[in-house]
Amino acid sequence: MSEPSPQQFGREAGRGFSWMSISLLLGKVLILLAQVVLAWILTNEEFGLLAIVAGVAACIKIFHDGGVPQVIVQRGSDEFERLQGAAFWICLGVSLFAGVVLGCLAPFLAKFYHDDRLVSLLRVLAITLPLGAPAAMLRAKLQIDLRFRMISIMAIGKFAVRSIGMIALAWLGYGVMSFVIPLFFVAVFELAFTFLVTRATPWLHPPRFAHWPSILRDAYWVVAAAVCKGLARNGDYLVLGRMLPQSLVGPYFFAYLMTTQVTGLIALNLRHVLFPVMTKMIDDPARQARVIVRSIRLLFLVAAPASMLIVVIIRPVESLIWHEKWLVAVPLMQIFALVSPMLIFTDISLAAITAQGRFRLSALLTLGEALWLIGSAWLAVVVAGTNITGVALWIIGLQIAYTLVVNGLVLGTFGISARQYLGAFLPQWLVGLSATGLTLLLGRLLPETTGDVVTIGALAITYLVLFSVLARLLLFEELQQFAKVAPRPAAAIFQKILRLPRTDR
Repeated sequence: MSEPSPQQFGREAGRGFSWMSISLLLGKVLILLAQVVLAWILTNEEFGLLAIVAGVAACIKIFHDGGVPQVIVQRGSDEFERLQGAAFWICLGVSLFAGVVLGCLAPFLAKFYHDDRLVSLLRVLAITLPLGAPAAMLRAKLQIDLRFRMISIMAIGKFAVRSIGMIALAWLGYGVMSFVIPLFFVAVFELAFTFLVTRATPWLHPPRFAHWPSILRDAYWVVAAAVCKGLARNGDYLVLGRMLPQSLVGPYFFAYLMTTQVTGLIALNLRHVLFPVMTKMIDDPARQARVIVRSIRLLFLVAAPASMLIVVIIRPVESLIWHEKWLVAVPLMQIFALVSPMLIFTDISLAAITAQGRFRLSALLTLGEALWLIGSAWLAVVVAGTNITGVALWIIGLQIAYTLVVNGLVLGTFGISARQYLGAFLPQWLVGLSATGLTLLLGRLLPETTGDVVTIGALAITYLVLFSVLARLLLFEELQQFAKVAPRPAAAIFQKILRLPRTDR
């Protein structure tokens, strides 16, 4: 089989990202519905408790597979066939061990945070860890084969199962437990789906202990990087949960949860797409650099308008849905939504580095990011005290500064200049920021008696029109690239609305 051209690799990455973006949008709607219901039912204090659980879950989630699938994906399809037995039994062993450890630590964590409810929550979470091990290996097979459409369908199913489970359990009065119990059903669904698609049976293969040292050597750094990544995304909850009342941590967590779902899911999808694609071009750094830059451009073309739309409409949305129950979280949501696309840069850098097998460097970079976030949260409380908006501004400002500088240096090792780096995302972000500012100014012309539904519609339509016009004028090349890799029906609609010339795919 002939080696795919650079254009084919780039198009594969873009097409995969498009499929994953579709699953992202559908999944976002489902998760949003679940969060709306939880926000009706749960109190500020209960959301503060969920923040602690989310922080712990993010740090231990990697142990459901021990980082082994990423190692196998990096090594390619031939290695999967040879090592799938050893890899599976390592995954299962690590996840079982991690579940036992978490279950034993639950009482101590509950004592540290002064809340006995954490014991049952964390022990349920511990039981779900080994359930995810089999599906993790089968998902790796899908990634190796670049079957992004199947991964997207599976992602939509997982979102649906989790969302429906959360809504049903919250409605039945399970409270914060509705956050963790659906993970059982998600694990079962993912295993069934991946098995039916791949028909792979790694659990029937012998463990081949001779291969364990080689796999574990690389997986060790993958796990270390993932744990640090969990802290780098959730370490602030763990610090704030100890230093501030849960009634303040709850709105902070709620705001972050509601406004970073888009970028969080994009980051997850990006890892599924960019990492396996880049492993196919490991011997050609120049091609890797082109794929990275192109991915950043497409990423911000999706993430910037989606996030900034939240800034525009969140005030009337909160009033309509929660009747000012979460009013204190509105400025927090606007702060997070405005800058959340910037937080994805680390995922791009890590995907690129991991594709080269540089697991140790990946772990060290995420450790630095985690320590920076934890230190930022501590400093924010010291400076701003119980002013939760001030705390958020300090944390997000310091985090963005670190992310832009460090990831700019990392991408520089791929031959990406500062000009290319800034040019890949700043135009999209500035266009989104301009459309946001203009929309908020025009929104002041609406009469004070305007209803929430009309206000939301007017602001959303105004923002989308302004962004489309500015993007058509200033981001023509990025729009054309997106049309090339989008699924055909979506591309046709996209080209017709924005009056883009049809291009060969």
